Amino acid sequence: MQLGVSEITPKLLASLIDGLIGKSKSIDTLTSSYETVIDAINNYPDDEEAPLSVLTSKFENALDAKLKPAKSIIREGDDVYDELSQGYNAQMYFALMADNSMGDGIYIVDQPEDQISQKAIRESVLREFRAIAGSRQVILITHNPQFIVNIDVDNVIFIEKKDGALSIRNGALEYECDEYSMLETVADDIEGGLDTIKKRMKRVINATEPGRQARRRAPLAPAHAEFLLPIACKGISGAPGE
Repeated sequence: MQLGVSEITPKLLASLIDGLIGKSKSIDTLTSSYETVIDAINNYPDDEEAPLSVLTSKFENALDAKLKPAKSIIREGDDVYDELSQGYNAQMYFALMADNSMGDGIYIVDQPEDQISQKAIRESVLREFRAIAGSRQVILITHNPQFIVNIDVDNVIFIEKKDGALSIRNGALEYECDEYSMLETVADDIEGGLDTIKKRMKRVINATEPGRQARRRAPLAPAHAEFLLPIACKGISGAPGE
């Protein structure tokens, strides 16, 4: 359980009162008349003639709302009084989705990157989606190239409006035909796509380099197959071989 506030302070009480009074309105306990108090209170009920009672009731309700416990899921070590952002809540939801006990099925997720930092996507969210996709079908609607390039998706569907009509390109990331290349589509038409592809290729090259060095030192050792991304790098600046 999480409380809306960690402690009651004069600043908190003042902010609650300010929230009950209209903009450019004020209440002076020494000089305000009943009429000015009624005029100052937001959404004053028509059938009430005791403005101080109305103000007291509204204040108590506002304070109760702040102190009301709220259910939340947090990671071990987090402060229970921290305000949980939408991005944090989304990350926790994806972590729950990644649990195998959630069962199989088809998961449709619209813009999972919303409110989540690029660092959090790279360090945790992508891992959760790989786990989800291990036993379930996942359909993502995204503008973030990390989800396209770094999860090894089976099929990329790119939709754009062109000359008043919808244009659709689809295929695995390495797919190319006479009309288009999916890799070039991601690089050219998705913001940050080219940089994401370059970083992925660099990681693959770095991962395979120790194997090359080992074979140079021991040329008679049995050969080992290297894992290489089946990505066509035609037209990508900085790609291997260019």
